[in-house]
This record gives sequence, C-alpha cells and structure tokens, in this order.
Amino acid sequence: MRYLIYDDECDFCCNVVRILTSLVDKSVVTYLPLKSQKTKELINYHNLQNINSVIYIDDKDKIYIKAIAVLNVFRIMNFPYNLLYIFNILPESFLNFIYDFIAKNRMKIKRS
Repeated sequence: MRYLIYDDECDFCCNVVRILTSLVDKSVVTYLPLKSQKTKELINYHNLQNINSVIYIDDKDKIYIKAIAVLNVFRIMNFPYNLLYIFNILPESFLNFIYDFIAKNRMKIKRS
C-alpha cells in the first residue's frame, strides 16, 4: 500500500490532495491527514518523528519526504501528468529549495 501523508489543516495542501485524487487511481495510494491515527502508527513504525513536510511511503515501504515525495507521486499519476517526474533530473537541493518556498507560503495560498 502507498501512503501520502499531508497537512489537512492547510488549505493549499487539501486542495492539492483533492486534485491528486482525480489524477491518481484511487486504489493506488491512500491519502492520510497528518493527525490521523493511521498516520501516527506509520510515523511510529517508520521512526519519522520531527519531519515537517509531506511524506510519501511507496509500496515497498520506502520513505520519501519534501520534493522527492512529490516527484514520486508524479510518477504514479495518470498520463500526461506522470511526465512531471522528469524533474527528478534536477538536484534534490534545488527541488527542496522550491518545496520549502512553497511550504513556507502555503498558508497564504487560498483554496480555490
């Protein structure tokens, strides 16, 4: 099972998850709010304390955070959106810089 853990108190994050549900086969990934019981269990099981970002756990139990988590979600999206995975050629530090900028300003971005 794949899991995408997100901040359900963030309008921007909720909006992104809502969009993702239409672009990713629902049987492929489970979206979990950050404060859910299942999330707490996964965080404890994988020892993911003090991670303040999106978390993606793939079907092999590999953990991805920040921009790399987002890229791996791109990978499982329907065509042509899965082509966004091409951004994995960029340095992780650059991708995380962009991720951090968006994360820092996410509360200012209103839900449409």
